[in-house]
Amino acid sequence: MRIVEVKTNRERAAFRDFPYKLYKKNDQWCPYFVHEMNHILYHGRSIVYDRSQATFFLAMRDKEVVGRISVGIDEEANAHKRQQHAFFSFFDAIDDQEVGHALLSKAVEWAKEKGMLYLKGSVSPTNGDDFRGILTEGFQHSSYFLMPFNFEYYKTFFREWDRYLEYYAFFQDINQPIPPSRFNLMKRILTENLSDKEAALITDERQLTRAFLDGFFYKEGYTIEEVNLNDLSKSACDLYEVFSKSIPDDWEEDLMPFDYAQCEQLVKDFKLTLPPPLCLGVYYKGKAVGISAVLPNYNPIVRKMKGRLFPFGWISLLSSKNRIKEGRAVILFVVPEHQNRGISALLVLKLRENLKRLGYGKIEFSSISAYNTQMIRLAEFIGCKRYKTYTVFGKSLIDRPLTLEETYGTGAETMRRFFKQRP
Repeated sequence: MRIVEVKTNRERAAFRDFPYKLYKKNDQWCPYFVHEMNHILYHGRSIVYDRSQATFFLAMRDKEVVGRISVGIDEEANAHKRQQHAFFSFFDAIDDQEVGHALLSKAVEWAKEKGMLYLKGSVSPTNGDDFRGILTEGFQHSSYFLMPFNFEYYKTFFREWDRYLEYYAFFQDINQPIPPSRFNLMKRILTENLSDKEAALITDERQLTRAFLDGFFYKEGYTIEEVNLNDLSKSACDLYEVFSKSIPDDWEEDLMPFDYAQCEQLVKDFKLTLPPPLCLGVYYKGKAVGISAVLPNYNPIVRKMKGRLFPFGWISLLSSKNRIKEGRAVILFVVPEHQNRGISALLVLKLRENLKRLGYGKIEFSSISAYNTQMIRLAEFIGCKRYKTYTVFGKSLIDRPLTLEETYGTGAETMRRFFKQRP
């Protein structure tokens, strides 16, 4: 068995196509979009790889591909987070310890040669969820749109690695009401401006939403509305306004704030893929302060297309937008100065109302950082069940344990507080 650096077009194609062979008999994995992988492999293009140096490797046994991995250094993220990290992505291997360990050892060797202190992965080249983390719990469930899947044996390759970050996915059948005890608590919080007599008349979620809107929200200068995705400039500015303020420098996550061009592209993508009621904005005196979005779960269609949008796959994908009745909540941000005012709960209630109106049933909330206690509490509060865990593994590249500052950079203090509070 040997590890080969990918250099030729034939090797790039082998790297791209290996997972199709690996997951051929598995219905839970969903193919990635082939054109996106071609951009990365043949042109080095993606949000992360645009600002990175990276190398791709194949594991070969005789003439057969048995594994793959990419390793790189995101120099811009390192500077922003004050870290000295390398990352790996696109890790796939057959159920063979020799193969998995050889690939990871090659990544470690590459990162050490570049003078890095820490290697972590899997990291997503798109700055999103699609390749972020190794699935470590919830293997019996199919993946939702733009979320990764891997076999259970993958986690055995990382027995001696740190759990650097973890992310959760939550599941909910929105046709089931919010548990009564939690609904009553939510009602007490959101209707504190109403009289006992007025509050007693509220018996369902829709009435609660309307009471909060009329009794507090509108009076304080807030509005909630569908984001006008046809107005590219305004929508991109609104997303940028919320994202730039909602991703703090001391966040434990390694996500970089989206720049305006990325927000503009996100609006274009949402316009194609989202029914309008599933992208909501909250505005305070006309200025965007919150955003939420639910993507239809396109995975069953993407599986049939084998990830090929072109030349005609995109027609099948987009024509199914209004027929899909499962979704994935991908965004819920509120800028810090407007948090703790019930806005996150309102966005969830309003999305549930819109989803029911569109005939949706099953919803996944993903992915939520294991250290984002506020969002986890909200998900559990409304009756969501945590059913998947994704782990970003890490490994020190020097002969001593790293400090929290070396491991988490600007997020060190956030993690220090979390570890102190953990039972």
